[in-house]
Formats: sequence, structure tokens, C-alpha cells
Amino acid sequence: MKKLSVLIITVLALGLAPDLQAQDNVFENVSEMPHFPGDSEAYHEFLSSNLKYPKEAIALGIEGKVDLSFIVDKDGTLSNFAIIRTIGGKCDKEVLRVFKKSPKWTPGKQDGKLVRTRVQASVSFKLPANDKEDGK
Repeated sequence: MKKLSVLIITVLALGLAPDLQAQDNVFENVSEMPHFPGDSEAYHEFLSSNLKYPKEAIALGIEGKVDLSFIVDKDGTLSNFAIIRTIGGKCDKEVLRVFKKSPKWTPGKQDGKLVRTRVQASVSFKLPANDKEDGK
């Protein structure tokens, strides 16, 4: 069985100014950004063990990066998912499926208080060289 690789890019903040606040009290950049429970290794392990390269994308030889944004609520729950960039082949649906089953994150903080924070994540899909050449 050929092993497919899914490259994972860490979560990034959307905003540039630390004190700017978005509508509905959702911050885009805070003094303490939300993060997956544990460390970055735990985050990558969660994604790599749950993400499946969609068969449609494999058949079409689709590779690339899916970007999504979501809100980490004060209790760490993820909500308000939005795909920012898609590559087709149902890759965006797969990324949404996995992030929707994510455990609660450590919420963001501003001035020592828990706040709702919008974050962005990117997930890269890359076929192994032999699958690309075979069109599988």
C-alpha cells in the first residue's frame, strides 16, 4: 500500500495589530494566541492520524494547500469554520471534517482575560512522486 503524505502547516494569526478587535468581540491577534492542547507535535500527530487524502484528489493528481479560518471560543471550542482557499478534490471537506472533531483548544487571552479569537490554519496535500507519475 502506498503511503500518502499530508504536510501540515502550523496555525497562524490573521491580524497584524495586537489591540484590534473584530466584530462580535472576536479578536484576530491577542497577547496569548489559542493553541491545540499540548505542543506542536501533538497538533501534528492529531492531524496526521486523522486526515485522509481524498480518493477524488488522488485520482485527479491534486496537490496544494487548503486554508481555513475558525474561531476558538472562550471555552476552547472551535466554531465558525470558513474555507479561505481550496484545491478541489474534496480536500477542503476533509480538512473541515478533521478540524470539527478537534479536541478543545487552549483559548486565547488578551489582558489576562479569555477571549474569542479568529485563527487560520493551512494544510498541505502532497502526493508521493510515484502516485503523481502513475496518476493515482
